[in-house]
Amino acid sequence: METETVGQKISLEVSSKESEAVKQPYLAALGVDEVQMKSALEAATSFTLRFTDQQVPMIFDEKIWLERVIEKPRPQGGLLEAILDNLGAALISLAAWRKGEWRE
Repeated sequence: METETVGQKISLEVSSKESEAVKQPYLAALGVDEVQMKSALEAATSFTLRFTDQQVPMIFDEKIWLERVIEKPRPQGGLLEAILDNLGAALISLAAWRKGEWRE
């Protein structure tokens, strides 16, 4: 989404940029109603994000992790090196490993 402020009014537009399109599935996966969020923010009212604690399948494909999670080219040490250099990815990997979900 792109924001525009005119005086005291905020206007949100759904972006058609390719860089933004990659991020849009994350909102849907989190159950965020983008239309409701847009309306609330434009009306200057609160919008509540609610996250539930539930198990979801994870994809451990190297190409997907490098392109979509870490967002960097493959380092010489491969996915392991990329994960070790990215705290967020390292924490997700550790949590998956502790739950016994990390399989190659």
